[in-house]
Amino acid sequence: MYVGHLPYGFVEDGLRKYFGQYGEILNLHLARSRKTARSKGFAFIEFKHKEVAKIAADSMNGYMMYGKKLTTKFIENDEGVKVKS
Repeated sequence: MYVGHLPYGFVEDGLRKYFGQYGEILNLHLARSRKTARSKGFAFIEFKHKEVAKIAADSMNGYMMYGKKLTTKFIENDEGVKVKS
């Protein structure tokens, strides 16, 4: 699952706690700048069950979080996205 337009300061721990409410998270990768290590504002989350990822992506797309409107999309693992833990 892709999550974009993340609010500043919403990092791995917050993502795990928040999206973990939907189901078991296997892997989570928050994109970070190589120079500053700051979040680039998007992440990839892999759930144990793809049905859970679909539900989370559908329900969270357009959700307002700390003044930012999230963009979420369900992505199959074989679409070229390699999720790192």
